[in-house]
Amino acid sequence: MPSIVFSLGLSAAMAGPAQDIAREFRSDMPPPAFGLACSPIRQAVQLADSLGSFSSGAVRPELQLLLDAARDPSVEQVDGINVDGGFSIVSGPGGATASLPMNGDLQAAMALFAPKSKEASGWTKDAEQAVWMDEDGIVRTLTVDGQHARLQVAPSAPSQGGASGAAPDALLRLPDEAGCALWVEPSKRSGEAPTVLRSPIAVWIPFQDSEPMQINMSLPAHRDRAQSPSIRAPLSVSSAARPHAVMTLGVPIMSILRDPFVLDSLPPAVRERLPEPGMIDDLGAGMVVATFMGPSGPSVLAALPIETDAGRPVSARRIWKVTSRALEEVQVRRGAPPPERIGRRALQVQVTQKHSAVLQAARGRLYMGNVRSQVESMIEGDGEPWLTPDQVRWSEDHAVAAFADAPLPSLSIPLSITLGAGTEGNLMNVKMMMDPGLQDAEVAAALRAFAASRKARGKTALPLTLPE
Repeated sequence: MPSIVFSLGLSAAMAGPAQDIAREFRSDMPPPAFGLACSPIRQAVQLADSLGSFSSGAVRPELQLLLDAARDPSVEQVDGINVDGGFSIVSGPGGATASLPMNGDLQAAMALFAPKSKEASGWTKDAEQAVWMDEDGIVRTLTVDGQHARLQVAPSAPSQGGASGAAPDALLRLPDEAGCALWVEPSKRSGEAPTVLRSPIAVWIPFQDSEPMQINMSLPAHRDRAQSPSIRAPLSVSSAARPHAVMTLGVPIMSILRDPFVLDSLPPAVRERLPEPGMIDDLGAGMVVATFMGPSGPSVLAALPIETDAGRPVSARRIWKVTSRALEEVQVRRGAPPPERIGRRALQVQVTQKHSAVLQAARGRLYMGNVRSQVESMIEGDGEPWLTPDQVRWSEDHAVAAFADAPLPSLSIPLSITLGAGTEGNLMNVKMMMDPGLQDAEVAAALRAFAASRKARGKTALPLTLPE
């Protein structure tokens, strides 16, 4: 018998999908390892269709009937199931629970929930419930309350795993709206993997393209992690050319790199080269980085605010003096040529045999890039702002934000992607928006083509691996 028992749950739309999964965290049961909940069913089917999930049809005839009903706006229910209700799928070592938004009686539910290739007559029924005992010891208990058909699936011998108690914040802080919630608790056998692969995650996919997708990740407790980090607005930067992608940093970069969660995920060679705590600890908040695509290849530019502890801009002379001295010491340690002065408070430093970087100091700012003409254009400040007003507001709400145009096969226009990430206590939150979104017909067609190409190569429609 498998160590994790599969559970299918469908609930009414009165509660949000995340709350449907959260109810499965009980004090007398081990925590679920996987959960998926969507509400309403009709919109979930539309989303699945756009991803090509049902391009080969349903596995069971009754599921195909449900899919067909959900696709037809004139149909409100099929076999007593309300297609405007919500569903959930949960699995865990302690068994499972299922609930359908169902208007039928216990007899109808028994026919619906009968194990595959078996008749509904296999149920043992009394006034309140029906029970099915499989040959391998799996017990199915079914109840109906007039609005829901509830199924419990569990091994005859209860699991000895630890109780879960309350649902985690990563799940509870997902929106309570129409959409899909996903919960994944990594296997305990992944103890040697980096923290990022061992941390429980909760994912939210809204059915409205105007709302962002979210990922919440539970982090190991850390006493120095801010409960509510202070985020600095990004610098205002412009240049003649429009960036291909822009990233903003609202907190000091060392506060991110020294977090145990990030440190554990870095290669050992990188961890060893991180500087000791000192004067650079507060640098990075407000930084803006942009990439450009040109005839000679990609270029990267950055603008870094340099301020006193009181928040006043540091003089250009002071920034130049400290920066040039620090780079001279770095180049000596590397055995590389010393920085070359190329203008007033500007220098060029060799990074590799084929690549160099230009740095220039200004009042309260340090400008950097690998193309001198573009650095000079950035300093002059003429041209198009790197960030729109909406992107500035987004950056002010996230410790790290990114904006990019990504080409998608079969899509005639670039897909604009907006990302935001940050921590609040021991919870990391990542948000993403796409324009056009998943509901766009052209995006849906491109995703279906992507899914079909994966299936043709013998892979799943989506690059997604579920826990064992």
